[in-house]
Amino acid sequence: MKILGIDLAANYSSIALQEDDEINCFTQMHNVRERPSWDDLFAGIGLAVPNDFSSLDAIAFANGPGSYTALRNVSTFLKPIAFVHKLPLIPISSLKAFAMASYDFMEDPSKNLFIAVDAQKGSYYFAGYTFQDGIPTSIEGEQVLDQASLITKLNGGYYAGTPWKEFASKIELLSHATPNASSVCKLASLVDFKNNVFDPADANPIYLEPLTFKKINE
Repeated sequence: MKILGIDLAANYSSIALQEDDEINCFTQMHNVRERPSWDDLFAGIGLAVPNDFSSLDAIAFANGPGSYTALRNVSTFLKPIAFVHKLPLIPISSLKAFAMASYDFMEDPSKNLFIAVDAQKGSYYFAGYTFQDGIPTSIEGEQVLDQASLITKLNGGYYAGTPWKEFASKIELLSHATPNASSVCKLASLVDFKNNVFDPADANPIYLEPLTFKKINE
């Protein structure tokens, strides 16, 4: 199976191509407003467009929470590609993908993992996971927290994400864990394509509103 994965949820752009057990990934850190072009991203994994699209079995992308403008642009860009080439377009939680990427840094896989990502304006995207055979399962749903609420989550387990750095002396911080599109591909490869239809029209970003804490589907 050949899957194209894309993660542009925050201050990075990551693209990956998974073919069976092999994954080629390209990630670039940058300011949120200074993303590389699509041509540069595709070149980073050696994908020739549009010819190589026809060889894909699916496209997956991190659909949030994260930078809503970036997420919407990714969704808008990928929908016609998936439609024209009759490909499933699979939305993957950016926090769950981050958890998947963090698993390789966990010495004790039986412990829980808590992800936090800066949502700006003093807010943080947060979620908690447990693992079974290396696959993350939600134990605390995706939510937006202020710093006071984030501190209440320091209950043990592993932590990944820059908002935890100031508590590094008190927690097991996976400081080397970073989100990337490889984990988007890995999660998409677990999807049951036979019993699920991933219509490109339904692949929308998810936005967690910092002020009202309300989840909105585009």
